[in-house]
Amino acid sequence: MWLNNSIFLLLLLHFLYCCQAINVVVDCTWPCADSTHACIVTDATVQCGPRHNSQWILPQPNGSPVFIGETARRNTPCVISPDPPLHETELDQVSNGRQSVIQWPPGNASNPLDAYLSDCELNTYCSQDTRICVQSIPEDATCESTHQCLNAMQCIENRCTDTSLDDNENIDRSHTSHVHIAIIVVVVVVAVLVIISAALFVYFYRKRKLKLNKKHNSSSSSSSPSVIALPTLSSPSAHHQQPPPAPPSLLVSPSQQQQQQQQQHNLHLHQSPQSHVPHQPSTSLAQPSTETTPYMQQQHLQYQLHRQHASIDINQNDASTSNNIPPPPYSP
Repeated sequence: MWLNNSIFLLLLLHFLYCCQAINVVVDCTWPCADSTHACIVTDATVQCGPRHNSQWILPQPNGSPVFIGETARRNTPCVISPDPPLHETELDQVSNGRQSVIQWPPGNASNPLDAYLSDCELNTYCSQDTRICVQSIPEDATCESTHQCLNAMQCIENRCTDTSLDDNENIDRSHTSHVHIAIIVVVVVVAVLVIISAALFVYFYRKRKLKLNKKHNSSSSSSSPSVIALPTLSSPSAHHQQPPPAPPSLLVSPSQQQQQQQQQHNLHLHQSPQSHVPHQPSTSLAQPSTETTPYMQQQHLQYQLHRQHASIDINQNDASTSNNIPPPPYSP
């Protein structure tokens, strides 16, 4: 029992030592100094060299070697990837322009550098017992390396596991998150456009309203002087010939109509003896000049209006006095 435990511990330490990546110095750069060369991996070293058929090339410093050439088919002999004796270094980088510091073996989960990395074609792997390409292991089968699993599955906890489902879930999650982000962006953009449109509508509406108000005010101010009409001037003779119209209140009853006729008759009697007298000064004043100024016409119009009002007052007084005369005594 003790011997078996010791062997198990030794194997575990050897496995950890072998699988633990260490820093090593290789005679390669990416790309090589000569563009026609590539980083060639052999059983002895890793260095830049010319390309040729059936060789292992290290395309990237953090990747596993890749076989270049004709692949081995199923049930045919296979070739295992070379494992050169590289020594650990404590340097992080080198000053030599033709060397590089890399980790060995490279940590690539989908294409690890182990004893099953070979030149076998897809869905086959190199058997460690016969060194012949055999059929790959299906899903959930026991495995030791990812290269043994079918359809690019990975060996996780010694089981061939399809990791594409996890990748699809991650893709779906990322797609869903992208859709949510796109929806949020669209909503924000639409909201901003609506706000801008509303602001522009209010701005132009208020601007148009102010413009219409200004236009209305200017039109009303410009049309207000034309509304005021100047009184029409007439000749003095027209004022004497046409007496002022009777107010509508005098035409209500027959008694009032008689009073109005009596007032007009008295006015005619009062104006007939003086019709020729008051106009002599004005005619005599107007003879020297045939043209009259607006000021003279206005003064003359005021004078005529004053006389008319005075004559109406006199007639009203006469009518009131005549109405107050008592009737004659009754005689049988």
